[in-house]
Amino acid sequence: MNNDMKEFLESEYIFWGDEDSNEEKTRKTVFSFGGGVDSTGMLFEFDRRGFMPDILIFADTGGERPDIYAHISKLNKWLFDKWGKEIIIVRQAETLYDECIRRETLPALALGFHTCSQKHKIRPIANWLRENGHTHIVKIIGYDANEFDRARRGLTSVENGKNTEEYKINMKLWFPLIEWNKSRKELKKNINEIGFCASKSSCFYCPAMGEGEVRQLKEYYPDLYEKAIAMEKGSKLSNTKGLGRSWSWEGKMKQDELFSLGDMKGVESCGCLNW
Repeated sequence: MNNDMKEFLESEYIFWGDEDSNEEKTRKTVFSFGGGVDSTGMLFEFDRRGFMPDILIFADTGGERPDIYAHISKLNKWLFDKWGKEIIIVRQAETLYDECIRRETLPALALGFHTCSQKHKIRPIANWLRENGHTHIVKIIGYDANEFDRARRGLTSVENGKNTEEYKINMKLWFPLIEWNKSRKELKKNINEIGFCASKSSCFYCPAMGEGEVRQLKEYYPDLYEKAIAMEKGSKLSNTKGLGRSWSWEGKMKQDELFSLGDMKGVESCGCLNW
């Protein structure tokens, strides 16, 4: 066992599912639902184990693709019928897209920063928790078994007090998929067997999207693609070439006009697009 793993396992900020102390029982379990494969798979694994978190909450940037919103709606019906719960949806007053258009800029990730998540994911959830008196919690995060390094970075932020948006919230972090050693491939298989279909969740204009994802967006959601291009063209940033950071979405797609979506290998047996 390396030192990072040892420190992770022994951190006072990490929660494990079998903890049974009276102090831990007072904490509300809060599932920060991401909308994608990992969080959906974790939801069904909780159900299989006969447990559902106290609070399920999704921070909506206002820029998810329609299939993600439809997926959440379907999950909410399943959750309510079986558990009498729903995924709470929170958001900032101004969407990230509208903010970028107003400021004539691009999402911070186009410049290598991660403040999008801070402002439009972490902040609205933290605000909702404080407003509703949930300040002693276990925060459940859906990083899968292959994302230990990502989980370790998240833990370091909490240990060092860097999560400034979550002030006045006493929390422990729980990474169930790492604890259960569940991979994304295994989760997707289980999701499909249950009769659901989960895809990668992200804003339709996310700078982290690859060329294949931009092509899929253009083919399946042309209106959203055009909105993303309008953002890119309206940006006055001079130190990035476009939404692709080192490349322009519009420029790349114009170069790629002869590309045939039929040649893509992104469609799987369940019918899901491999975003």
